[in-house]
Amino acid sequence: MAFRNGIIISMIAFICFIVTLVVIINSKNNDLTNEEYYLRDRDFQSSIDARQRAEELNNPIQIKQNDNEMCITYPSNLSLSDITVLLARPNNKKLDRKLSIHDSNYTLSKTELSKGHYDVCINYLKEGKAYEQISTLIIQ
Repeated sequence: MAFRNGIIISMIAFICFIVTLVVIINSKNNDLTNEEYYLRDRDFQSSIDARQRAEELNNPIQIKQNDNEMCITYPSNLSLSDITVLLARPNNKKLDRKLSIHDSNYTLSKTELSKGHYDVCINYLKEGKAYEQISTLIIQ
């Protein structure tokens, strides 16, 4: 009789554990990091080539920050075009920002960004070839 009760209590405890685990997992945000995830996967080799070209240029676009603002700079003699900066928050896509840069010095106030971790993807063209720089940024 005691053996049977022990098995029943163990099964109930296991079922409670599984239900709790399912509730916790379903309460987490599980958005894709990019809406075009599958399209980007298909063009992954071109992205790798663009990153290698940017490394050969020693990653010319720099992001510097101070207490109040973030500054995106690059040497004006490089003649870069179609510069886009994507500031992506991994845990909340509503906070993502996409910037188009038309000047060699671009300043953004930190009040426009929420504090936290950002994945930064910088895409640009130089002489018709695509370049891509990937980095991380922490806004405090």
